[in-house]
Amino acid sequence: MKKRTGFILPLLIAVILLFLITAPSLINWITTDTTQTIREQRKSIAFNLAQAAVERGYWKVKSSTSTFEAVSMGQVLSGYNFDVTYNDISGGSYRIKVSSGSTPKEVIIIGEGRDNSTKEVRAIMAVYENRTTYSPILTHGNFTTSQFLCAFWGPIMAQGNYIVTDANAAKRYFPRKFAKGSLPGFAFWPRDTNGPNPPNTDNVEWWSYYNDIPEVPIIDFVTLRSSAAATNTLNRYNLKSEYSGAPCKTTTGPLGGDFSICKKFPNQPQDDSGPNLVWYWDGDLIIEGYEDIEGYEESGCGSYPFPYPANYGFKGTVIVRGNLTLRSYGCYKFQERVPREAYKDHYKMLQNAYDTSEPGEYPADIGFQITKSTFNFGTETFRPWSGESPYWLNTVGIRGFTYVGGNLTIVGPDGFLDFVGAVWVVGNVSAIGATWGAFCGVFYNENLDLPTLNVILIKKSWNEIKPSSIPWS
Repeated sequence: MKKRTGFILPLLIAVILLFLITAPSLINWITTDTTQTIREQRKSIAFNLAQAAVERGYWKVKSSTSTFEAVSMGQVLSGYNFDVTYNDISGGSYRIKVSSGSTPKEVIIIGEGRDNSTKEVRAIMAVYENRTTYSPILTHGNFTTSQFLCAFWGPIMAQGNYIVTDANAAKRYFPRKFAKGSLPGFAFWPRDTNGPNPPNTDNVEWWSYYNDIPEVPIIDFVTLRSSAAATNTLNRYNLKSEYSGAPCKTTTGPLGGDFSICKKFPNQPQDDSGPNLVWYWDGDLIIEGYEDIEGYEESGCGSYPFPYPANYGFKGTVIVRGNLTLRSYGCYKFQERVPREAYKDHYKMLQNAYDTSEPGEYPADIGFQITKSTFNFGTETFRPWSGESPYWLNTVGIRGFTYVGGNLTIVGPDGFLDFVGAVWVVGNVSAIGATWGAFCGVFYNENLDLPTLNVILIKKSWNEIKPSSIPWS
């Protein structure tokens, strides 16, 4: 019988040799990985500190209207010019630089964060714009839309839930929709179907449970009312008819007093040659067009068979502290600038219709993500969305900002005047006689300026940048 020779010892020696060969590389890899992990942690600390710096600068700028005005005029704020190092956050320090932007409404905030252990620095630059009206339709809480209300050129931002009440409204996949609460859609045209659980956006048309919606403006009603008083446009009731001099028919409102305007809007000429004014009513208001005259009913702008002017409109700011009822077309004709980024709110028009190189798929569209710089309201026809015939014509009645402290009631079909600017209704919005083809259009104007008691900063850009070479104090 042959003896079995040993094999364990050679195997053990081979394992030991392999370990001795690979150990230095293994130790080096572990050391490198640990060092890299620590470095990334410290980078995160520096990055978070830079974010905190931008946030502190943001709250400083919006702390008061006078602070924003000082920054926008180029004044240097003490403590916000890389002249102070803040150490109130553990793990490191940060500093802030606040300066004016490229336009009078812009501010630039740069935050730099430094890790205590490695002195590594990271920097973030954010550009904000003070815009008191950031949406064609503003709301305090939930936003409720239906077929009679159609917004263009700007996003809807709901402070609460975004509620769609009918199929015609749900079929419109424009403009972009943001809500701090839910945004479920309607029937066969759903949006967010999983509630607060992510994902909460399609990254194209809707964003629900979105926390970056700006606060609503605090309107300076005292200043606006004083302006209206100075121009004799405060509580203008019982205006005279243009053709007969007779007073308009009036109705007593729940807040007392007559509150009806009839026959003709009491404002600027149809050709837009009049000034911007503030129109202010402390109570309720009804805006009406012509009544039945000699058997003829108004059916649209300039439709009378006799030389009397049709309704024109309001140019400026309309403030109604009570309820507003609209019972008339508008007949304003003017050229208005189109928002620079209006195309962003028309990436998608219908469920399966997107912006293409085809022109005219929405108002002012001239190609893929390209719009005209101006639009001729009252004379230029358009398609409200892709697939529709281009025969629509605006009947603009209010050009500027409109505030309604109560409810807005639109009485159709003659009441579907359009807005160019922005509309804020505190109460409910409802319509009588609305159809899919008769709606109230709200065209956003990004250049509206309104006296407010707070600063609304809208983020335009946010990027990590190379840290400055300025020594830390």
